[in-house]
Amino acid sequence: MDSAPDTSALGAIELRDHTGLPVRVSTAWEDAPAVLVFLRHFG
Repeated sequence: MDSAPDTSALGAIELRDHTGLPVRVSTAWEDAPAVLVFLRHFG
């Protein structure tokens, strides 16, 4: 049985966009599937 992951908790998170305004993560997949990539800065 293959089921999609529950993204409801992830969608409620707010991050800042390129202008510094808060954006809810769930807006990324409102119209189509999305890939989220988190990069960590070292140094």
